[in-house]
Amino acid sequence: MKRIEFKNIIAPDGRSLKIDENRWRVSLGSKTEISFKNQKHAIAFQTRINEELNDALVIYNDISIELYRHYKTNWFYFNINQDQAGNENKIRQGFSEVERLMGKVVIEYEQYRILSNIGSITEYLRIIAKSLQSLQRHRESYAEVRSLELIVSRINTCFETIDGLGWNPVPNGGEIVRCERYQKLKEREQLKVLQETLYKRSLKD
Repeated sequence: MKRIEFKNIIAPDGRSLKIDENRWRVSLGSKTEISFKNQKHAIAFQTRINEELNDALVIYNDISIELYRHYKTNWFYFNINQDQAGNENKIRQGFSEVERLMGKVVIEYEQYRILSNIGSITEYLRIIAKSLQSLQRHRESYAEVRSLELIVSRINTCFETIDGLGWNPVPNGGEIVRCERYQKLKEREQLKVLQETLYKRSLKD
């Protein structure tokens, strides 16, 4: 099965004078490392990253299928004028790039560029959706325009989830990005468990 899987946990270097290098670290490529006080937290964070990235992969694949269906359903209308012919070229190029990048993010030797490639997939899906919207506006099919707006919203929500996990591009060529957002993720999981427990109790009552 195709899936993304980070396996880049770095053990502490007891000889280093840098505090972060004496902690457990998860490497996300491109000189980005997230440090934790113990191995358990590093493994938990890496597991969460893998889950979120694979969820994103599934969502983006579904959205790509949905957009392609929309494109082929409206294929006959793209000769309305020169602008729409240009939009069709953007759409076709976008689908080609999405397919290419989706393949790259599941190849291990491309791991150091996974996050960058996910960002590019996001942008190409937006371009496709916006180009389809342009056609539907020209046709005054506003229900379709709104439907595509909702797709763009799903794309944005998915990317915001990934972007909010705690990694960011390393500023000014730095080497370490400290991530304490794991604590927030942990608290969210604890809240979920508590809610499920309360729900089960309410059923018994």
